[in-house]
Amino acid sequence: MRLFGGLRPWVCQRLSAVLMLLMLGFAIGAILTADAVSLDIWREWFSTRTVVVLAALVFFLALHWHAWIGLRDIVLDYVQPPVLRVLVLAGGVVGLLSLMMWVVVALFAVHGAGLGAGGL
Repeated sequence: MRLFGGLRPWVCQRLSAVLMLLMLGFAIGAILTADAVSLDIWREWFSTRTVVVLAALVFFLALHWHAWIGLRDIVLDYVQPPVLRVLVLAGGVVGLLSLMMWVVVALFAVHGAGLGAGGL
């Protein structure tokens, strides 16, 4: 049994795509039904609603998982030297984890700013 192959990565990538599509539809619906859209309104929305922050976190986790599966499949298919393959995959992991940490810090910094104002 191959470690990186088979149906499991394909299903995971499709499920993450469906999850992102649903959450994107929710965000577009929220924008279309809002009275006004501005940076201050979005900041207030993220700073006072824990559910919105958690939904954004789930969206970005799905996005990074989707990107990792795609990157891994491309590297495994097209990068042949084993040492180069490991280096490219390691660089991809470091890059995606760095971006995810930045997203988490940014989301909770905005949310934390709203907690001081009495929101949860």
